[in-house]
Amino acid sequence: MKLNIKSVRSLGGVKVINKAGEKLGKIEDFTIDLATGRIAYAVLSFGGFIKGNKLFAIP
Repeated sequence: MKLNIKSVRSLGGVKVINKAGEKLGKIEDFTIDLATGRIAYAVLSFGGFIKGNKLFAIP
């Protein structure tokens, strides 16, 4: 049986786009539910240097 897994570290900085192809932000981090071992939230950053980045936890 072949495992289909990916390192979470390799996903940091990945751009997030909507269905229209517009850039929304990028993945900054993940939070793990320690009871289940599953990713609970992806932490996304939005904005730029002038406005400053805003972080949001997306389930």
